[in-house]
Amino acid sequence: MPRASLCFGASDSMPSASRQWHVRAFLVTCVVAAITATVAWTVGAEPRASATGSSGARHPGIVLTDVRPHELRAWVVAVQQEGKIVAAGGGEADVAVVRYERDGRLDTGFGDRGKVLVPVRSAGMHVGLAVVAGGKILAGGPTLVRLTRDGRLDRTFGARGQAVNGFAWTLAVQRDGAIVVAGEAADRFRIARYAANGRLDRRFGLRGSATADFGSDKVRPATDYPTAVLVQPDQRLVVIGTATECGMCDLAHFALARFTTSGRLDRSFGRVGVVETEFGQTYARAMDGAIQPDGRIVAAGFSDDAAGAALARYLPDGRPDPGFGTKGRVRGIEAVLETVAIQRDGKILVAGWHRGAGRDPDNTDAVVARYTARGALDRSFGNRGTTVFSLAASGRDQLYDLVVQPDGRIVVAGASGTGMFAVARLTPSGRLDPSFGG
Repeated sequence: MPRASLCFGASDSMPSASRQWHVRAFLVTCVVAAITATVAWTVGAEPRASATGSSGARHPGIVLTDVRPHELRAWVVAVQQEGKIVAAGGGEADVAVVRYERDGRLDTGFGDRGKVLVPVRSAGMHVGLAVVAGGKILAGGPTLVRLTRDGRLDRTFGARGQAVNGFAWTLAVQRDGAIVVAGEAADRFRIARYAANGRLDRRFGLRGSATADFGSDKVRPATDYPTAVLVQPDQRLVVIGTATECGMCDLAHFALARFTTSGRLDRSFGRVGVVETEFGQTYARAMDGAIQPDGRIVAAGFSDDAAGAALARYLPDGRPDPGFGTKGRVRGIEAVLETVAIQRDGKILVAGWHRGAGRDPDNTDAVVARYTARGALDRSFGNRGTTVFSLAASGRDQLYDLVVQPDGRIVVAGASGTGMFAVARLTPSGRLDPSFGG
């Protein structure tokens, strides 16, 4: 699950000549966030009813949901045990959660006719999402909120349903219910751990949090920022993101850090706990990652050269996997990859977006692709390995997250040019699923 919060919108992921402007904005915003971020608790506000009760447009395989009064992106998606689909996103002052029935209809027994909008004190566009014990829903970034199964704020969590950390961009849940959040602080990866009840676990790291830095030889101010946190079966934590060479230059690399269960850098991984992967002299940004059953780690993202999409796979100790692509790296489709998941058969699913006609940054299409376990495009999927489709008639259509259902169907979430939540479902062969939406 992707995601840079507070500092990046979807358009900022785009390789473009304006990237240096985005880096400046990123540094200013993130430095302010790092200075002001505190581990605190806020009184939980009641969920607010959305301004519209309609689900928006429904097309075969696609559902668009209006979550006004804001234009919000469905940044993450999850499938509950009973098959219901949950999507979440964030705004300047809210965390939004929408739940759908298996066929894409809004679940009218959840929140306000399927939608919940929770006002929070510290918010970010990009959030994490997890379905936790009892079917409760955990969502958020700088502020975490927990909802009951029917969409009410769970006041047993944190302070009346909310827990403010001020810096997080993504989250993961460990086997015992502990919550790990990751974000950027003081130009470094930062993670923190909370008990299942939303209270900071001060036994973790240094009084509840830990950091990773990717070298002292960079031209400062260089910024390292994570976009995903993963939990290994042994409960060690892998954080995936990007390490920049300097604040204003065009060089950046995939970056991974691994922490022990107690919150210390795992020195058995890579170079004293951290790994960097270059894709030539480019600006390469890792957006998401996944852990295979055999412990290998897959990272997905993009670079700003013509190849676009970028994938890397690592052995459990952090070394590049020589059995994947070329020296552990794969290039190929012209796309920005935002998310990755591993199928049961070991094949690798990715999703994101690519430029439309004339490479117009305001005209993009959703893209889903599948790779074999060795890193080749799986030509049996979609149209010779990829499926490209529009979420709306025109505009900026982008996917940010995907999850594989137990039956092999693929649920993706993102945003349409209309400013609505977008959720789509594909068949295992990569076709839009006509039984969803429509």
